[in-house]
Order: sequence, then C-alpha cells, then structure tokens
Amino acid sequence: QQQWQQQQEQQHDVNAQSREDMEITLNIFGRPYGRDPLFWKYELPLSLLVGAFMGLFCVCFFGIYRYLFFKVFFSGEKEGAHEDGRLSLGDVSAWSGRGWWVAVTCLGGFLSGCISLIPWAPGLGLSATMYRDMVTLHGHTKHAPFVIVSSLVSLSTGMSIGPEQALSAAGAAFSTLLSDRLHLPCRTHCAVVLAGIAAALGALFKSPFLGVVLLHEISITARPRDIRLDAAAKEMRRRREASCDEEDEDEDERRGGNEHKLHDYMEQTTIMGASSVMAFLIFRAIFNDLNKKHVQLRDVSDYEAWHLFAAIPIGILCGVLGTLNCLFIGTGKKIRMWIMKLLHVFDTPLWLASLILATFAGLIQGVVTVAFPLTLGSGIENMQELIRIGFNNTNANYIQNGEDMITARVL
Repeated sequence: QQQWQQQQEQQHDVNAQSREDMEITLNIFGRPYGRDPLFWKYELPLSLLVGAFMGLFCVCFFGIYRYLFFKVFFSGEKEGAHEDGRLSLGDVSAWSGRGWWVAVTCLGGFLSGCISLIPWAPGLGLSATMYRDMVTLHGHTKHAPFVIVSSLVSLSTGMSIGPEQALSAAGAAFSTLLSDRLHLPCRTHCAVVLAGIAAALGALFKSPFLGVVLLHEISITARPRDIRLDAAAKEMRRRREASCDEEDEDEDERRGGNEHKLHDYMEQTTIMGASSVMAFLIFRAIFNDLNKKHVQLRDVSDYEAWHLFAAIPIGILCGVLGTLNCLFIGTGKKIRMWIMKLLHVFDTPLWLASLILATFAGLIQGVVTVAFPLTLGSGIENMQELIRIGFNNTNANYIQNGEDMITARVL
C-alpha cells in the first residue's frame, strides 16, 4: 500500500509538471490555430476565395491599363515597331521623348483631380493607403472604387506610379465587404482582410511569397506594439464599441489572448501564403497566356560566386537613390505647400486649387518623361522590354528566352 501511494504521488508530480510545461508552451506559442474550427470554416476558405478574386481582378486591371498605355503612347506604324505596330521600348535608338507627352500627363493629372472632386470620393491625397489598411486591417469600401479608377487614369497617362495602392485597396475592400456580409468575428475579419491585401501583392510580384514577407515587414511598422491578430481584433472592438456583440467578443477571446503567441504569426503566414499563391496562379495562368509568355525557371550558365558580392555596391547605390527619392518627395511637398499658400492669397476655391495641383503634378511628370523617356509609366514595361530585346548582340554566355538572348551583363 505504501508503494502504491508513492507511485500515485510520483504520477501526481509528473502530471503537475506536464500541466506546468503545457501552460508555459501555451504562453509562448499560443493555441494551435489548426485546432480552431474558425480557421477551417472561414479563414482558410475565404483566403482562397479572396485570392481567386484578386487573381481575376488583376487580369482585368492590367489588361485595361496596358491596353490604354500602349494605345496612347505607342500606337501606329513607327520605326522599330513590332508586327502589331507597337513601338518597342527596348529600341531606345528609335525613339525619344515626345513633346506631346506633356499634354497627356497634364490631362491625366487633371482627370485625377476631377475624380477627387466627386462628392463620395476622398479628397486629393486623402484616400486610405495600404499602410493605413495594414494598421486597421479594415478596408474602405467607399474609397476603393475611386482609388482604382484614379490609378488606372494615372498609369494609362504615363505617371511614374505603381499599381500596388489600387490592388491593395481592392483586396482590402473586397475582404471587408465579404466579412461584413458574413458577420464574421472581429479577429476573423482582420485575418480575411490581411489575406486580401496579401493576394493583391502575390499576384503582382514575380514570386507570391515576396508579398507575404513584405506584409510582415509593414505589420512591424504599422502596428509596432503588437502585430498579432488578437491585438488587431481588440483594437477593432474598441473602435466599434458596442457594434461587436457579447457573443462575438467571447468567440474572439476564446481564440487565445496570450501575450506571446507564435502560432498567431504562423497563422498570418498561412492565410497570406494561401491567398497569395492562389492569386499568383490564376493571374499568371491567364495573363501570361494572353501575352504568350510562360513562367519557368531558367539556368544562368555563366554564374560565378563573386557575383554575390556585387550586391554590396548595388545595395549602397540603392540606399543613396532611396535617400535622394526622400529628398525629392520632401521638395515636392514644399512646392505643394507654396502653391497652396499662393492660391490662398488669391482666395482660390478649394476645388479649383485641387485641379491646379493635380495638373501641375502632371506637368512635372511630363517634363521628366520627355527628358528621360525610360521613366515613362510605372517602369515595368521599360525594364521588361530592355531585358527582353536590349543589348542582346553579344557573344557572352546567355540565357535563351525563346528567340532572345539575355546575358548576365543585362541581368
């Protein structure tokens, strides 16, 4: 009997130690998200759905943008043109900046200013950005259509901007609309919106995982105190006050709420990865087929180990250029403030001041593109064309890309 009691006491100590170890593990990792039914019922399926939607949306967005861009700037029979009559951007010796480009960019700025004057549209420079969506993990359904149309106008008229803002606004708005329709808990709502933004970047980049890494970086700067979904859901409940009922809050609190929760970070990576890969596959499968291109890995035969060290001077140069870019942005803001003060002296109406500022921005863009034609547009088409057909007349080792040769020097 004494032996049996000793065994029972030892087993009790082991169980107590196991419970203590489990509590420590939960405090570090949190509850495994794969065991939560909400993950399988809502988060993962909706992430795939949002990814599929964004893949199709990107096909339409880029199709319209590229058609309008080339129709405006590179239509007609010209020297160095392709079989369809479009002038190749890679044939830099066959073209230079055209003076009428200034009129096109001014028109694009003017139209963007007109869009900002629509009663339901956000004011000039006041639309919700991707960074703000990452702070709140809530899309702006009313702003998104105007942001998309304004971006299409700007890109099509040769502005040097990227499509990230329009795509992320569409992904966040669609995810928010979907979450509101399904009356999802706050935490699940945040997860679905995060997947929508990730899907937009996953379709845009050459690798879908670049979008996941980028959003993790933005999360650290957007929500530096706590990047967990639990913290974002808590902040959303605070903003909504009584709009989230008790059942919703209990459902969110049941998901965890630990101070350190590594499973939360992995859950974000899972849903962002799922939506990004889905958007990437759909977009590339349709868009590349329309452009007669295929996604495949190519062997670089002349690669050498010392090429890795080339990243050091390239990184330094990019840092310098990034600093100059910040200085240019600061100078632009100073010019904007000076123009606003000047217009205020003449009692210019606010709507007219917005149009003047937007048109002036188009004027600056037009002057720059005429002086430096390779800065026309977002720069994506320029670099693709230069790599595709530029500087291929060399005997060095190369990558065979269809009928074209891409050398290490070009890359």
